[in-house]
Amino acid sequence: MPHGLSKSRLLAYRQCPKRLWLYVYRRELEEVSEQAAFAFGHGRNIGTVARSLQPDGILIETDDLAEALAATRRIMAEQPDRPIFEATFEHAGVLVRADVMTPEANGYRMTEVKASTGVKDYHLTDCAIQTWVCQQAGIP
Repeated sequence: MPHGLSKSRLLAYRQCPKRLWLYVYRRELEEVSEQAAFAFGHGRNIGTVARSLQPDGILIETDDLAEALAATRRIMAEQPDRPIFEATFEHAGVLVRADVMTPEANGYRMTEVKASTGVKDYHLTDCAIQTWVCQQAGIP
């Protein structure tokens, strides 16, 4: 899905339309600063800590998005009482990966994990996109 929409692409567009264009069409021009690389690594570590809080959870480990969608559907059907990390959903061509989907009595509680000391405006957009996709995909 080289030109499909994702939460990351929508957020990139909201930040700067040129950023999204460059990401899609001229990715080789991207420069990742040492500070940004550190932040990405820190974010991955935070995700690992978050997963450790629910040791019975299942991690969707593949980067193949079609495989991640299928694995998410399979786990939700076969093991509905287990939390899912990196659960993958799609609606109307928009793809999202939820950090944590925790089963509750009437559906799931979605948790977005951030390496931040406070809520930022783009975090709200991030969560809104994920919520919309999940609701439209029929996930309670």
